[in-house]
Amino acid sequence: MRSIWNSESPNIVKAQIVFIFIFTASLATSIFLNQVGYYGALFFFLVQWKQTGKNPFQKNGLEILLLWYLAAVLISAIFSTQHLEALHSFLKRAFLIPILYLIPAFITSKDRLNFFYKSVLYCTAIAALIYIGFAYKSYITNEMFRTLSGPEPFQHVITASQIFAFGFLMTLAFVIWGQRWQSRVINIFLSVVFFLALLGTYKRTGWLAAIVGGLIMLLLARKWILSLLIFVALIVFVAKDSNQNAIYIYSVRSNVASLSRKIVTEGKNGYPFVKDSTIYWSGYRKGLFGVNPSGKPFNALQTQDPLILVFKLNDSLYSSYALNTSSQILDFRQNAFIARGNKFYSPGDTRNCMPYRNRLCYYDVDSGLTIFDSFNPAKPIAQLPEYNNYLRSGMGDSLLLLYTPNDNAVVYKLDSSGLPVKQPMKLPINTRELLYAEVRQGVIAAVVGGNLDILYCDRDSVKLLASHPSKGIFWITEDKGKVVCLEPGTVLTYDIAMKSFNEISVSQPTLNRQYTACLSDSTLVVAWSPENKLFSIVDPYSSTNYSRLAFWRASIKIFKDYPIFGIGDIDVADYFVKYKRPTDKEVRGHFHNNFFHILATLGGFGFLAFVSLCFFLFYKTIKMFFAISKDATLAPYALGIVGVLVAFFVAGLSEWNFGRHAIISFIWMDIGLLFALYRLRTIISSNENSID
Repeated sequence: MRSIWNSESPNIVKAQIVFIFIFTASLATSIFLNQVGYYGALFFFLVQWKQTGKNPFQKNGLEILLLWYLAAVLISAIFSTQHLEALHSFLKRAFLIPILYLIPAFITSKDRLNFFYKSVLYCTAIAALIYIGFAYKSYITNEMFRTLSGPEPFQHVITASQIFAFGFLMTLAFVIWGQRWQSRVINIFLSVVFFLALLGTYKRTGWLAAIVGGLIMLLLARKWILSLLIFVALIVFVAKDSNQNAIYIYSVRSNVASLSRKIVTEGKNGYPFVKDSTIYWSGYRKGLFGVNPSGKPFNALQTQDPLILVFKLNDSLYSSYALNTSSQILDFRQNAFIARGNKFYSPGDTRNCMPYRNRLCYYDVDSGLTIFDSFNPAKPIAQLPEYNNYLRSGMGDSLLLLYTPNDNAVVYKLDSSGLPVKQPMKLPINTRELLYAEVRQGVIAAVVGGNLDILYCDRDSVKLLASHPSKGIFWITEDKGKVVCLEPGTVLTYDIAMKSFNEISVSQPTLNRQYTACLSDSTLVVAWSPENKLFSIVDPYSSTNYSRLAFWRASIKIFKDYPIFGIGDIDVADYFVKYKRPTDKEVRGHFHNNFFHILATLGGFGFLAFVSLCFFLFYKTIKMFFAISKDATLAPYALGIVGVLVAFFVAGLSEWNFGRHAIISFIWMDIGLLFALYRLRTIISSNENSID
């Protein structure tokens, strides 16, 4: 910064530098500060233009396509049923586009380029280091694997994954093409930081974006052998866990669980249970499976929908629960399960389904509790929308637990009819550290920070009964007066009558973080379905894939009804609820894909504008890259920019990242930086000192 800041610099120039720094420093952490930096810098450039009469902004060739896109957003707002919201979206899109012109106006020398680029990377790397700390805590407590997501200390984790992917690619470019060894060492360190933070997000959107962007960069840099090796390694990595699903049966003796049998299965396995000495488990592909005492596997029940688990309502009555959140009552007769009646489901965004006193209780984050009578589930016997807005729930033994991890939790008593009383009870724990909890055997088992707390209800209050250090509870179940808590490599049980903990060590294969299990007498059954995060992209039984397909189907239906100008650039949740199937439960304000979202919101007119803008932008980027790459000092910058743009397009296939403020600000900045490089290439001669 010293090279672009001195006492003789005009105050207006100093103000520009300060606000540009605020803009670059907050890209990964604060939308508010990012806007302050951007609009502040833009304001002082406009003031400078007014004072000097010299326009600092130059055309870049995208003007016609940008105006076409903005016209599509504005026209769709006029025809939208929600004019104000659509107009607000138009203003947001329009006000961010000047970033394309602001960055080249600022970067007029190699010193400013150095300052700008390092500000972006170093400040984003600091955010990545902080994020790694949060991700490590999420990893060791198993929260990452229960939620299949990393933490959100700054913003949405899927946004963080893309920003860290962008940072990784920008630093990787200097590892590939850097001219000085000092620069390579620094950028190797930064690449590792971004890579670890990216892993910590546990989001395949960012992972895949970084992989494809990195491979394209290697190909552009003509690193043919390295590209081939990485491609082969990815294939091996994706394939190695694609068929390792199995049921492990352990015999428990003297607090040691020894493997007695392994049953290899097809596809993913759901929750196991034991009935009359027969072991059952849910098979996503074909229904309910079992293995009898003689060791013979069999198909206990075929289902049309992917089966996640089976609930026990009483000794002869069970209920299925499928991937699409539908349920069906099952009779157990003559050692066989028989489906009875039609399927049923709750009306809202289902987060949990719980059995209670011959009833099945759904908890929806938006529509609250929906309770079905298992003997007559044709329609709900109770709908309680007031019990909503919590992300997780648990029910049993006259208690209803509602909580949001790391936020808030309440407990309700259930009356004689099984309905919650009006007055909630608070938990005597720090709910800001509550990660996971279940109601089991009359108590509440809660993972709070690094401990497992056992809580019980005493009249009208909840009290702490016992506490035990935890390695990271993955799942909590029960077995005959015991609360069973499964940790990596250990089964931790709490005997309610004896008020004592006991640990059962598990022999190889060691329990990992991707399993479900049950403990019955002296038998431990583990259903193992290791999820390869990258392979799950094509897994039809992945819940996130299921939801995305639902969004895309609905967007096409909306386009058919609004083919010209769409429904407007608005939150699409209400339209999705109208056009989705009843079993499509997850509701979001966007369609998790740039192209499907534009198709529904802006119609054919806007879709053509958007596709044309993307195509021309990519074409122009590649063209400028080859021109800039002739300058060895500027080439790494350009290579990183191309990688980021490729990553953005790849991530946009499964995410509405064009509509996320942090992402699109980064992309407009990235493209503006490329325009600045294109102009600088004629200024910086080849004999100048390296600026990488």
